[in-house]
Amino acid sequence: MPCSSRNLYERNGQYAEAIENVYTPHKGKTKAGYAYFKMGTAYDRLNQPAEAIAAFKKSVQYMPKHAVTYNNMGVAYGKLNKYQDEIAALKKAIQLRPSYSTARFNLGVTYLKVGTARRHCRNTNL
Repeated sequence: MPCSSRNLYERNGQYAEAIENVYTPHKGKTKAGYAYFKMGTAYDRLNQPAEAIAAFKKSVQYMPKHAVTYNNMGVAYGKLNKYQDEIAALKKAIQLRPSYSTARFNLGVTYLKVGTARRHCRNTNL
C-alpha cells in the first residue's frame, strides 16, 4: 500500500517539512479545518506552542465541534503558562464530548498546576 507524503513526514518526525509541503488548507470546511488541526499538531511536536495555538484557532473556525482540537489547544496554552486559557479550552473540549477522558485528565493536571485541584474535585463530585 503506497504511503502518503503526510504519513511519510510524520513517521520520520519531519514535522517542519510536513507543515511546509503537506498541511495546506484545501477547499471545503472539513478539509481546511483538518489541515489546520494537523498543522497545529505538527507545530506542537516542534515545541512551537504559539504557532500551534494559531493553527488550532483556525481549525475551530471550520470545525467548531471538534473536541480534540480544543484539547490540543489547551495543552499548547499550558506550555505557555496561560492557564486560564488552557482551562477554558479544556472545558470546551469536555462540553463538546463529556466522555472525553483525555481532556478531563488534562484539566485535572492543569488544576493541580494552578493549585485548585481540591475545588475542582468538589465541584465535579470526584
